[in-house]
Amino acid sequence: HDPHFLPVIFEHPPEMVESGAHLLMENLAMVNPNLGYSVDEAFLYREYRKAREAGEEAFRGFMSKHANVEIGLALRSDRWAGADFWEQQGRRVSLDDILQRADVVTVGIDGGGLDDLLGMYVTGRDRETREWLGWGHAWVHETAVVRRKSEASRFQDFVACGDMTIVRRVGDDTAEVAEYVRRIHEAELLDHIGID
Repeated sequence: HDPHFLPVIFEHPPEMVESGAHLLMENLAMVNPNLGYSVDEAFLYREYRKAREAGEEAFRGFMSKHANVEIGLALRSDRWAGADFWEQQGRRVSLDDILQRADVVTVGIDGGGLDDLLGMYVTGRDRETREWLGWGHAWVHETAVVRRKSEASRFQDFVACGDMTIVRRVGDDTAEVAEYVRRIHEAELLDHIGID
């Protein structure tokens, strides 16, 4: 934490995103206040043109990295037509919601390391609607945040919305995973656990 440094992310206004104007080269400067200073203007415009020529996937990757354009599900070029509406239909579900509504729960865990994420995903079947409900959480050790400086702001975004925990002591992450699994087991909902 540096009290003399304030990270700010610039984004295009929603109306520009809606109209597609945020994808124009001349609008890169709006989200790059250091353009011409610490960000080389010629390089950025050259890479923009190269990405445009390379195809939609390369262009979307460039825009995500250099223009703060969220890629998201609906931006894939080979997307299913319904993907344009998929994300807006989602409802946030908590683990408590799943424990109250589900008749069966499975858990998937993907272990990390000191420089990687530990992820847990809980899937439960709603006992009334038979709809599948999901909740996930990730843990990352502060060592990984230091080693992956380019991802640090994304980690903080996930922490802010409650989807990630940055742990300081080795083992705190696995202890929290075990506690979540214990709660599911004690609710007599746990069917299977898959661990990678």
